[in-house]
Amino acid sequence: MKRAKKKRNIDRSLNVFDVYVAPLFLLAVGLVFIVLTFTMSFPEPSSLSEVRGHLSTYDFHQTGRGKGDYTTIITLQEGPRFWTHAIDRENAEAVLRERGLEVRYYFDPHSVNVPMDGDAIKAYGLWIEGNEIQSVDEGLRADKIATYVYSPAIGIFGVVAALLIYRRNKTKYLRYE
Repeated sequence: MKRAKKKRNIDRSLNVFDVYVAPLFLLAVGLVFIVLTFTMSFPEPSSLSEVRGHLSTYDFHQTGRGKGDYTTIITLQEGPRFWTHAIDRENAEAVLRERGLEVRYYFDPHSVNVPMDGDAIKAYGLWIEGNEIQSVDEGLRADKIATYVYSPAIGIFGVVAALLIYRRNKTKYLRYE
């Protein structure tokens, strides 16, 4: 008798989690992505600071689990490190073929973003030996697309999924109580 009562209490706790806690968590995550869409700000190209230097080394930082989820981190001989998506693993060897190449990029001196891999800052635009790899506008546009397209899409998906999961689990678990 005691064992059956204990099992029923555990089942009820799991039901409460399925009906209320999990959908509320998903709803909160979805709302955060939606709010980010309206609160994110981007620097103006004129407010960015230019950095010039010479290539010392480059490396890749894995940012996800997929095959192409890497960010290129470049270190200049003069010391600064930055990260960019303008160069990927497939073309890095051809573009960054030797040490000492002249490198130019822009960064936001007022950025509140946490540097990647220690002290590597986000670069906007990239020029190697005077050849444009990515313009400043292209770098800013990529961030804006991620914020204004992908972020609300993920947020809306999270909110809709939370509501559907709540409705399904509520009818499934609470129908007999």
